[in-house]
Amino acid sequence: TRGDVDLGEIHDSIPDEWETIVWDNGIKRVVLYVPPWGEQEMLPGKDLSVYGRYAAIEYAGSKGVIFVAASGNETLNMDTGLERDPLYPAGFTGIANMVVVAASESRGGMASFSNYGANYVTVAAPGEDIISTVPGGAFRSMSGTSMATPLVAGALARGLSGNLSSIDAA
Repeated sequence: TRGDVDLGEIHDSIPDEWETIVWDNGIKRVVLYVPPWGEQEMLPGKDLSVYGRYAAIEYAGSKGVIFVAASGNETLNMDTGLERDPLYPAGFTGIANMVVVAASESRGGMASFSNYGANYVTVAAPGEDIISTVPGGAFRSMSGTSMATPLVAGALARGLSGNLSSIDAA
């Protein structure tokens, strides 16, 4: 329970697209990757409040889910710069099951475009010049925290497949 709301009640407001990934067939541990909230095609016809989104991630954590989020590409120090745009979900605080990913460059430093901040970002992963698939069966070099985030989600999935707990995998 968070405040006077039972997080189990939030289940009804979670989009079907999430529910299939997270709770289908009684799966207890799932690594979930969702692109930034502003991408409307991720939530067709759905409008989750900020609190609903927070509660949905927290509720998923109560089921053993690790939520992996991109930090964003605004070159923003998230520790001091979230006043004008909180950049949800990466800007949420106090969610134990969330991993926020920044992008690093080939020499190991922070990518010039990546958001950062010790109080928000959990880990950095390669996010510059990553070869990715594009429509038509082609490949293209792309950069962004959305290129780094799937690498972390995959590493966590690999840890969980080795029977590590959600805490040990993260």
